[in-house]
Amino acid sequence: MALNFISGDNPIMTFLFFILFFMFYPRIMLWQMTYKLENNLIKLKQYSEKSQSIIMQKFATKTKDKKKAKDRLVNFMDFFIVPPVSIDPAGIIPKLDKTIKESDRKVEYVVRDIAGSDIDEEEMANLKMSLMGAMMTNQIFKIFRHFMILIKKSNNLQLAMILQMQIPMLMNLAKANLRATKCFSNGVPIGDSIGPMVSASFMSTKPLEIAKDVVVTKETVEKKTTYFMKAKGPGSRLGEVGDAVEKAIKRYKIDYVITVDAAGKLEGEKTGVIAEGVGIAMGGVGVQRSKIENAIFNNKRHIAIDALAVKQAPIEASIAMKKEIFGSLKRAQDKLKELIRESDAKSVLVIGVGNTSGIKNNKKTLESDVEKLLKPDWAIYQRKKKIQEKKKKSLWYRLFGPKEDEDDEFLGFALGPGGGQCL
Repeated sequence: MALNFISGDNPIMTFLFFILFFMFYPRIMLWQMTYKLENNLIKLKQYSEKSQSIIMQKFATKTKDKKKAKDRLVNFMDFFIVPPVSIDPAGIIPKLDKTIKESDRKVEYVVRDIAGSDIDEEEMANLKMSLMGAMMTNQIFKIFRHFMILIKKSNNLQLAMILQMQIPMLMNLAKANLRATKCFSNGVPIGDSIGPMVSASFMSTKPLEIAKDVVVTKETVEKKTTYFMKAKGPGSRLGEVGDAVEKAIKRYKIDYVITVDAAGKLEGEKTGVIAEGVGIAMGGVGVQRSKIENAIFNNKRHIAIDALAVKQAPIEASIAMKKEIFGSLKRAQDKLKELIRESDAKSVLVIGVGNTSGIKNNKKTLESDVEKLLKPDWAIYQRKKKIQEKKKKSLWYRLFGPKEDEDDEFLGFALGPGGGQCL
């Protein structure tokens, strides 16, 4: 009977069926997508609130007026940066540099205003970076909410489909920023800290602060004078590395520069693999990298430039340093020594690029300190890995894959407090 209904034996009913189908099917799809998007919006709101509560817990120990501190923090979540005009790209780097420095000054002012002027330097650095992570999480939530409201107002199926396609990326980004907020607040190394860690593992002499938040030491590696540079730790900093390199090249007559940084891996590549390349390995908006390139290429001496990259997923760069990344330290050290040994340079500069959260400025007890900080999170990673491997054997997992909220258990708010420093 059902087959006859749409087979053409009853053309009027068939026509009506298709009319009703085309009228209501898009609405059913839109309802289904909206329902799913609203669930994700609730999660994003939880991530945003959790990131703010992490910072508030830190501020609570520094301020007496908790209500005022909370209001100040909530208001600052809407902080924005207006980029300079880029219609004429000439001179854009100094403008960007000025804008970034002003934003850094503003964030520092807010932290001091809430926590007090007597706050410790390293704690200041951690709170500043935590605040930036919380602002990013909040911004993702607000943008998602904005498009959700537009979809409801316009009943736009195409917009809902576009937003739905972005869900995995947005959720992973929000989770990574939430984890990064907690990492920074506790001074725990993240995946991006491997560059500074490699550099610090060679530092045995007293460091000199050569530029704002950047330190350098003079060492002897493979019978060659080698200067090791990184952002000042163990607070969460990136440092003005570009300014530091400009000064180092002039002061120490550098003729060989090696940068060590985290780099995004492709799917299928293993985390912690060391890749060798040429150029300045450095992310960000490009201001510091541009300064380094200008200092090298505008120099009369021929300065060789090599790069080492520790492969990791983009998300892994923002969360507690995984054991595979930590384990790449020895391989990175060996490769670095090999590059220095094979070069003809007399004065070498090694730059550990990245966030130096939890990484001190001396190799003494470096590895044991970092390992101690990361062990609680490694235990959770291991637990998660075992659960996933067990689930992969089930038929349900093979047919439908992992659940979207499967990772929430390890974020430390869905099923109670997390057991790690960052999870």
